[in-house]
Amino acid sequence: MATSISSSSVPSAGASAKGEATAEKLDQKFVHFPRGVLIGAAILMAATAAFAFIARTTDIGAHRLVPASTVASVDLQFVTGADGAVTIRDAGRNIDLQTLSAKSDGFIKIVLRSLTQERTVKGVDQAVTVRLSQLSDGQYILQDTVTGRIITISAFGSGNLSVFTQFLPKT
Repeated sequence: MATSISSSSVPSAGASAKGEATAEKLDQKFVHFPRGVLIGAAILMAATAAFAFIARTTDIGAHRLVPASTVASVDLQFVTGADGAVTIRDAGRNIDLQTLSAKSDGFIKIVLRSLTQERTVKGVDQAVTVRLSQLSDGQYILQDTVTGRIITISAFGSGNLSVFTQFLPKT
């Protein structure tokens, strides 16, 4: 049994010239990107990575945010009564500071809802105890002692801030 090769499977001399012509057309269609630009981009990326590495390992050129120290703080506990009223307690001294009626809908209750929602999502105890702190940089924060969530209450304006700052011990 002899195997025959058909003329369609063997490229002819004309097909080779045709392929070269197509390759030339492709070269003419595509504009080559300048090699210098590619080299410059590679050098820029390498230098950026090197500077970042040097800054992280030696602190040369790095800027660090120094956390502000706490000037005053109080641990607040929010206890919801059977009638829906919320009592705010100083957890450290175990005294009642204020009671919000069930119908009030102020800033304290909004913040409280936000904190309890996060606790519900994380599946932790709903007894809300938060730390209200005045920082040395003038900021006031609420920190959930269980979830670690921090709310910068000074960002909500002086009116809302004063609602919480009344609970801080007088220094």
